[in-house]
Amino acid sequence: MKGWLALVMPAVLTACPATSDRVRGPDGDWWWSISCHRSQSECWEEASEDCPHGYITADETGHTGGAVAVTNTYGNTALTTVHNTYRGEMLIKCKSDGDEGVSSSVRREERQEEAVAAQKDYTQCNTVFEHFADNAALWAEWFPHGPVRDRSPSRSAFMRVCGSMSDDAQLCLVAAYAHGHEDTCKPLLTGLPTATRGLLDHLFLQVDDAN
Repeated sequence: MKGWLALVMPAVLTACPATSDRVRGPDGDWWWSISCHRSQSECWEEASEDCPHGYITADETGHTGGAVAVTNTYGNTALTTVHNTYRGEMLIKCKSDGDEGVSSSVRREERQEEAVAAQKDYTQCNTVFEHFADNAALWAEWFPHGPVRDRSPSRSAFMRVCGSMSDDAQLCLVAAYAHGHEDTCKPLLTGLPTATRGLLDHLFLQVDDAN
């Protein structure tokens, strides 16, 4: 038993000082649930890393648990040391990073999605996004479910939809191409799955949910 304690307990006591998990908060935004195992300061350091622009604390607790005795045997001598256990927790929400009120954690995720989109080389989707106004106007002309949006959506949101389409359908979203190939492109876009058409409506147009 002593040998088991000597091997296992040090591993427990040297576990990672703090961990964090993203959870969906009651307001629908992303929050961080943080746990620390040495001291509350470890939770604060983790919170600062997760939310570099500051954060709002919804809950914070910390307490020292019972003592754990660890015995190591050296020859005929047994040496016992006592360690106090600790458990700290925080629930926080990142403050705005100045980018339209989006929390830094969400903005970090969008940047990661944009990087993935770039790696997949969505050439046509990137072209559509870079000339969003012209291509949105074409969509509104062919599918008049509402006026053109006054600003483009996030690149990551657009890539999630456009990147799921076939290469031919992506190309037909480029107004400069589609205007000269209406006989091919309009039926192709009309035949897209209803869910995809609805998502494109929301990306290009100001539409009500009823549409």
